Amino acid sequence: MSYGLGEDQLSKCAAEFLTIHPYFNPDSPIHETLPPTVELISPRTYPAGSESVSIRLKVGDSDGLHQVILYASSRDLFVGAKGFPEVKACRGLSGERDVVVEFEYDGSIPSSSFSSLSDPIVHPIRVRVVDTGGDESWKDFILSEISSYHIATLEGHTDGVWAMAVSPDGGILASGAATLDDSKDTTVRLWDVASREEIATLKGHTGGAYSVAFSPDGALLAAGSRGGTILLWDVASRTEVGSLNGHRHGVWALAFSRDGTLLASGATDFTVRLWDVANRKEVGSLKGHTNDITSVAFSPDGNLLASGSEDGMVILWDVLSGQKIVAFPSTGRVRSVVFLGDDATLASGSDDGTILLWDVSKWTGARPHTVEDEGEEDREMAFGFAEEVEDQAYTAGTTISALVLPEAVGGEGEITYRVSALPAGLSFDATTRTISGTPEAATDGAVEATYTAQDSAEAAATLTFSITVNPALSFGDFFDLFGAGGG
Repeated sequence: MSYGLGEDQLSKCAAEFLTIHPYFNPDSPIHETLPPTVELISPRTYPAGSESVSIRLKVGDSDGLHQVILYASSRDLFVGAKGFPEVKACRGLSGERDVVVEFEYDGSIPSSSFSSLSDPIVHPIRVRVVDTGGDESWKDFILSEISSYHIATLEGHTDGVWAMAVSPDGGILASGAATLDDSKDTTVRLWDVASREEIATLKGHTGGAYSVAFSPDGALLAAGSRGGTILLWDVASRTEVGSLNGHRHGVWALAFSRDGTLLASGATDFTVRLWDVANRKEVGSLKGHTNDITSVAFSPDGNLLASGSEDGMVILWDVLSGQKIVAFPSTGRVRSVVFLGDDATLASGSDDGTILLWDVSKWTGARPHTVEDEGEEDREMAFGFAEEVEDQAYTAGTTISALVLPEAVGGEGEITYRVSALPAGLSFDATTRTISGTPEAATDGAVEATYTAQDSAEAAATLTFSITVNPALSFGDFFDLFGAGGG
């Protein structure tokens, strides 16, 4: 077995691996032990123009080490089946328990003669470590060419850095580490910007820190955790001074009001919450999104709050009442929202690469009428749906009973309706708000449909529900169902 240029590393490494594998070597013990450990101790970056780079690995195993294999790939190893790691080199060991192994890496891929360290400039690598009992472990790294504009690397975190914020005076950088699953590094770290040195490690964030934010005076730092808790830290003393509990899942977004009295948070429990910073109490739970909240922002005057979500909606809230003022449908999942210097313009960034600007001057400086402001008959009605749509299940090839979707309440002027992501064979009549037809084929699980109402002021309300189309039963299926028990 051989491919690529130069020495046949694949065959050489595979043969060495098989000598210790329990399936091929009866002398290898078959028992569960801790897998080998591997740590990259050389830099993950290299200067532009380099022809090769040294990869130094610290590996260990209590049973003794047998082999270390280096893989290279022309694609990202983190995209599952699309990545194709190829054996680049290997090192045989003689039972050492702790050792540093070094590889010289030139960036070329065994199956290609067109790759080098400079093309591409990002190199996914994989390391496989095998012990003398045949147990093994894997670890992936990324090597990348460093720009000549790079001035420093702040090292300390051992998991992905999900969040950063700079203090108002620009002197301190805060960073939060986490992963989507169990995180080993759950810390928030503080860095001195001038010296580029770590000055504090803040611990206690359940599952890691997804978001961080400084108060306007720089005295407090808020950190949102994967577990849903928000911790408040005194920046000067580096001590925890409060814990805000209410979210059920990860807090992805945080923002202080300009006067520092309120903190807004958005989470993967689909809610936005408002907190009284001084009293450490929740003062509002804002519900209206149907997916994870990714970003929150206060208007400069503090009267409005904007939130963006993976449901594709931007919602504008009245801070005092907690009432939803208006919802804007974006062109993709919303990742960021920000007010542009004044209260009149809101910007939102989406997955599709667009930045949309929204005129919110209509609501600047004025709050929606509430029951407290005037009588019930004069209250402005929030635009939305009074009822939900239940999840639907149909059978392929069978005409469905017409499903009438609910009418939106509130809003201004004429209201239009649309439904996205219907299975083939089904159609939506906007005039009667009815889904009808005959599903053509079974779906691969449930399909999420989005029902949207939009008024003449371009405010929108959405509902989501699932549609599952099951395969039609054949005569054989009926025989199996009714004949199997008759024997």
